[in-house]
Amino acid sequence: MRFLDKMRETVTRISHGKAGYRFVDFYHYRKNRDRGSIVREIGMVSLGVLFLAIGVVGVLLPVLPGFLFLIPGIAVFVARSRLLAVGLDRLELHLRRLLK
Repeated sequence: MRFLDKMRETVTRISHGKAGYRFVDFYHYRKNRDRGSIVREIGMVSLGVLFLAIGVVGVLLPVLPGFLFLIPGIAVFVARSRLLAVGLDRLELHLRRLLK
């Protein structure tokens, strides 16, 4: 149950963040928290890769809801890469301008 609570917290924190800053803010939040052991980090990255793979398959095949797996997979990597966090914030602002 603790894992699902953390996933909900992650999704809530990212989705309620300020546009253009939400991913970098989450990166800093995650960086300031205690990370735990290296085994846990390897497990989380492996889980992120698994979620991304299932998400891509779900997007390509209409059998699985791909977005439900892509979002947690991206969150795992955003929490561990500042470069990815900055890139996603910029992409979000660019897409918002295009949609207006």
